[in-house]
Amino acid sequence: MELPLEDRVLLMTVYWRINLTMRQLAALFGVSKSAVDRIIEHVGSLLAL
Repeated sequence: MELPLEDRVLLMTVYWRINLTMRQLAALFGVSKSAVDRIIEHVGSLLAL
């Protein structure tokens, strides 16, 4: 299941601000740990610009 863009940005915000683990984020957003990893790599690099 692919998350909408808003949820991907929210996931990144939670990851940066609250520093949850990828496993915790996966459970919170209802996706796999590997999906969280891909989102962090992709969206994180876009937001860091």
